[in-house]
Amino acid sequence: MTTTSEVCPLVPASYIKNKAYDGDGEIWSIAGGGISVFGLRVKAPSLGVFSLLESYESPFIAHPEDCTLLDVWRVLYINDRREKCVQEVMDWAYPSHGSEFVHEDTTTWREFDHNAFAFGAEHYDENTPMEEIAQDVEKLYKWFLLAFEGFEMIPGGGSGAAWWFGAETIGSMAAALSARPCEILWDLPLCFVGHAVASHARMNGNNNVKRPKDVADMKEKFEEAKDRERNGVMHPWQVENPEAWPLTEQQIKYKPTIQKEWDRLLKERKNVKA
Repeated sequence: MTTTSEVCPLVPASYIKNKAYDGDGEIWSIAGGGISVFGLRVKAPSLGVFSLLESYESPFIAHPEDCTLLDVWRVLYINDRREKCVQEVMDWAYPSHGSEFVHEDTTTWREFDHNAFAFGAEHYDENTPMEEIAQDVEKLYKWFLLAFEGFEMIPGGGSGAAWWFGAETIGSMAAALSARPCEILWDLPLCFVGHAVASHARMNGNNNVKRPKDVADMKEKFEEAKDRERNGVMHPWQVENPEAWPLTEQQIKYKPTIQKEWDRLLKERKNVKA
């Protein structure tokens, strides 16, 4: 554990693995393919799909652990109907965000609930084991997460607005791609839009647009670096290039004699270059 007096060591990005990503899945998503879940083919979601889900704070994207099967039907129904279901979603969500909805009391259901339920019932076998249902929900969730791979490449991405998929986001995406709002909202897979926006940022001088690093590996590498410093051991990047990576105060503090080791290594490297 790092103490208050410790300084977190620097770890070169080249020593940290990139986050794994599904390259094939991205291609299928952008090319118009769809996954098979609950007996139907689900195409890649668009920005408008996420805008509608956010408008009523869908548990599917807000807190998946509380997601019910009807919540899943709503997601699938919106993804299938898109602009055709905007009004019924609005009637359900505005202004109460569905607060009067009670799952067990169908008299509280609105058009959106009935249509989503009927859509699910049309494709869903009620005898399906819970294990298979859970697998399909996980598969669907991963399919939707693919939409954000391109955006993750942009450092500090996001408009900073209260709504992730609100008017500011829609406007900025349309401007970046010189596209009509209806194309951005309903026609283009969000996975494509994300990569297009990332490419647009790169072409406009953002040289840091790249695949993100693996967070777990990053934490592991930092912990390993802290341990080396506490034990007065040089880092691999210091051994490889001592001129670029001098010793830290922590290394010298825990092992004063390491300075001689580093000086000797630096001299050897310079002699090799000469």
